[in-house]
Amino acid sequence: MPAFPVALLHPLVAHLSPSTIHAHGADLEIELAPFVLGGEPVRTAIRLDGMNLPTYSLEQLAGRRLVFPLNPEPGYIDGSLYFDGRHHAVDIRELCFGKLDPHGLPVRIEGRIHFDDGARFDDTALSLAARIARPLSDAEIDALIDRAAADAGVGSIQQSGKVMAALSRHPSLRHADMALLHARVQARLLIGEAMRPR
Repeated sequence: MPAFPVALLHPLVAHLSPSTIHAHGADLEIELAPFVLGGEPVRTAIRLDGMNLPTYSLEQLAGRRLVFPLNPEPGYIDGSLYFDGRHHAVDIRELCFGKLDPHGLPVRIEGRIHFDDGARFDDTALSLAARIARPLSDAEIDALIDRAAADAGVGSIQQSGKVMAALSRHPSLRHADMALLHARVQARLLIGEAMRPR
């Protein structure tokens, strides 16, 4: 069987967050540009779950090289790539972090995609460069909320759903806790109402 055409994998952005699947560690989701495989459109991401990192701080990860054991050794990264109606295991052996800049932290991912029996590809080496998005500051989030409210012509808390609809499409907020973001939107709208001249 042929190797998987890894040249089709073009990272758009990556997001690092505390693990939502494992009791410890961090998750890294690498959003990929849509591609066509076997005549079918594919929209997917590489997920690396439960990573045992020395820190979640992008500043402290910058310039570091981390080596991980492979599955099933303790400490391995639970990685996967979904397409063809199934999850394919991704073994990560190394993460090399670059220099932090205003856009985020570059990371080079080295590993292997494993395909189960019945898959149409042989196991394939993976070497991928991505950029972990820098988390937004509170002031940046507030500015996005204020801009979305102004663009939507929203002036009251009763219309907070319109602001949330706009914010949910913003790439930097795609992985935000939507309940917390909604509470923040409502607070900003209440502040705006209270400051408006009567």
